[in-house]
Amino acid sequence: MKKKGNFYQTTALVTFFGVAERALGFLYRIVLARLLGAEGLGLYQIALSHFSFFRTLGGGGLPVTTSRLVAKERAQQGGNEGGVLIVAGLISLGITLPLTLLFCLLPWTTPTLKILFIGLSLTCLYAVVKGFFWGKNKFLIPALLEFGEEIVGVIAGVLLLRCLGQYATAESGANFAAIACVIACAVSFFIALPLLFTIPKKERQVRALKPLFKEVAFAALPVTAMRAGSSLISSLIAILFPAMLMKAGASAEEATAAFGVATGMAFPLLSMPMTLVGSFALVLMPRLSHDYYQGNDEKVHQNVERGLTCAVYIACLLLPFFAVFGENIGLLTYDNLLAGEMLKYCCPLLLPMSFCMITNTALNSMGQEKKTLGYYLIGAAGTVLCVLLLPQFLGVYAYAVGLFVQFVVVATLGAVSLFRRWKPTRFFLRKILLSLAFTLPVLLLGWGCLPLFARFCGVYLCMGLTAGVMVVAYVALYLAFGLISPKFARKILPKG
Repeated sequence: MKKKGNFYQTTALVTFFGVAERALGFLYRIVLARLLGAEGLGLYQIALSHFSFFRTLGGGGLPVTTSRLVAKERAQQGGNEGGVLIVAGLISLGITLPLTLLFCLLPWTTPTLKILFIGLSLTCLYAVVKGFFWGKNKFLIPALLEFGEEIVGVIAGVLLLRCLGQYATAESGANFAAIACVIACAVSFFIALPLLFTIPKKERQVRALKPLFKEVAFAALPVTAMRAGSSLISSLIAILFPAMLMKAGASAEEATAAFGVATGMAFPLLSMPMTLVGSFALVLMPRLSHDYYQGNDEKVHQNVERGLTCAVYIACLLLPFFAVFGENIGLLTYDNLLAGEMLKYCCPLLLPMSFCMITNTALNSMGQEKKTLGYYLIGAAGTVLCVLLLPQFLGVYAYAVGLFVQFVVVATLGAVSLFRRWKPTRFFLRKILLSLAFTLPVLLLGWGCLPLFARFCGVYLCMGLTAGVMVVAYVALYLAFGLISPKFARKILPKG
């Protein structure tokens, strides 16, 4: 019981800092949207989409691989955890340094993108260090560092844009936002590096490095390819989607602004709750790897079902809130009705997105990176097709439909792959089906209460009362049907 309690407490701690980081990032997005405007935010998002591809090349699969291989060394008592870290860092530098030099010298690289490239090596090396801590089941240090990085980025961005960007154009404003991003990356790396020495020397031993190069490289390659493919497709969509919107009748400014609203306002806010699922997946991965390499199939099966159940619970809990309050949230946060409408109509993305996150984590923790790559490529093809074919019919929502298709395909294939080896239990299936079924009545309740309360009180109180009724309804249903129990809180809260 103690071990399980520690698991939930660790997840709760990581979730707390993850939610705090996302909340701060969310507030920063609001500030950026107001200081840069839709066009400036769109330019920054386009540069960030391109940069994400090269950041993924230099460190996309290495954190996950580092975490898994460090957990494997611990399970098999190989004693070469430090070697995994060094090899992964060298591979990252070997990729990022030439890329930085090349693209900073190319004349057609935009100024915003050149600025972001300055922090490429630092952010990728920091990701490797973070993976090492994960593999050692030490999650507090990376969580604190990421939260601190967000704080530095927000402070730097606000100061630059307020002090130097008062009379800036959309392009120069995007450059200031990129400088703030680089400053935050540098601070997190130079703090993380000395913190490695807080780990006992025997737990960061370095032995033979040469055999590890092949193992690390081949394990990281599929994950890197998947994440690089995701970044590449994001970059491609950053070009294709506005072009398709213009082909459908929008002007260049309208298309850029719509892309900025979708990728810089609506989707980041929609994915913010995924911090909860991401925290669970983060804590789950080294445990799955450790149990898998020790041959403990029963624990692996239990943890896989635990992760999938958590993902569905969170998605089903949050989906009705976005559906009910989406428009109000968009207006209150961004003063943008389109962002609110996208939150309202695109919230079904939460279900396949959260399920997909756990299936990919489970497969990667067991060395099945090639499968996750293949599943991603199949799903991504659907996204690209939707972006190419649907804007003339659905406008900006074509991208959301493409993402929904992608996540459904990847989640389904991943679940089938896992359940071929471990048959799902009846209790697991019951929990999933009931949580999905409870979403509809809570959604209808929220839709009914919101206009009712709006007759008697202001917007904020109306939303608060409606949310309270929905939460009470959810808790009552989950308790009545045994999906959760009061004892669960004892596993999360620290004792005495």
